[in-house]
Amino acid sequence: MKKSIIALALTLAATSVSAIELDIANFGNVEKADTSVIIGYGSLHFDSWSHEHLNEVNPSIGLEMWDISVVYVSKNSWEDTSFYITYSPEIFESKYLDISLDMGIATGYHQDATIVSNGVEYYHDNEFLNSAGIIPLVGVTAKAKITEYFSANLTITPAVAMFSTSFNF
Repeated sequence: MKKSIIALALTLAATSVSAIELDIANFGNVEKADTSVIIGYGSLHFDSWSHEHLNEVNPSIGLEMWDISVVYVSKNSWEDTSFYITYSPEIFESKYLDISLDMGIATGYHQDATIVSNGVEYYHDNEFLNSAGIIPLVGVTAKAKITEYFSANLTITPAVAMFSTSFNF
């Protein structure tokens, strides 16, 4: 199922946005960087076990330029530090809402990581985990534009919803 979702997201990204429309085509042109500071604060896991046992308070800070985001997460779901690096071209833009596809990687998800919840030690059982701690990150983000400079963001991945805000300048 997860591999199908990843393949679908990559196919949609490759076929629905032309290179001329992408901010990355303007890479290096600071006037077209569309710079944002991202402040992340939480997540909601979809399956009941993860929702009950994993961390859902995820303080984070990042920067987005040319549709490329780099975000530092001080405590991910498994209470480890992470970096999320994504390419997020917008597939829909309006005065009040932008929607983008997110494709990238996340660090800090090692296959030997454990978490203690209610006195019990739990281990990862995700097929994407490895000793390097790098996993694929695929999702869809909706940015609700509150003002010209401030957005409330919701990112949906196959396993979790993540909440953040963006300050554009």
